Amino acid sequence: MIMTEVFKKIDKIIELVNQHAEPSFQEEINSRQNRNSSVLDNPNLLLKNFAELIAYSNQAKSAKVNYMLQTGTFNNIFSNFDVNTVAKMDANIIIEAHWKKHTTPNEDIKWIRQKRKIGAIINCAIKIKQIIDGHKTFRDYLHSFKIPNTLSSEEDIDKFWKSF
Repeated sequence: MIMTEVFKKIDKIIELVNQHAEPSFQEEINSRQNRNSSVLDNPNLLLKNFAELIAYSNQAKSAKVNYMLQTGTFNNIFSNFDVNTVAKMDANIIIEAHWKKHTTPNEDIKWIRQKRKIGAIINCAIKIKQIIDGHKTFRDYLHSFKIPNTLSSEEDIDKFWKSF
């Protein structure tokens, strides 16, 4: 089957789905299609997002992690996620100072469940710093792979998989 026929069939499916789409669902689709994330241009915001994902990972109790994040504990410990500062941090020092047996999430960081997550956040900062040092932004780094934004031909699909 020629790829253009496949794309036509996919477009037809999208049309049928859109006929029955709820307004909020359609708003979400439009939002995703028009999204221009500033996270890719701001290394500190990128690190903050990765750090939060790491905090919630591996069966951490989400309600307690959420509360801990809302109190600003992570922001304070990780210097508002300044990539240059966090990249120089020592996981053992952070663990020694903040992994205590308190009863409220804003007093320590044990709610993330695993101490190795602290090192993962620091390593993430190191990697982001390396990427930014070699490219102006994370977005530029991603663009350097020349992954097509839109797949409209077999050539685009080939480029996507070769670059991915």
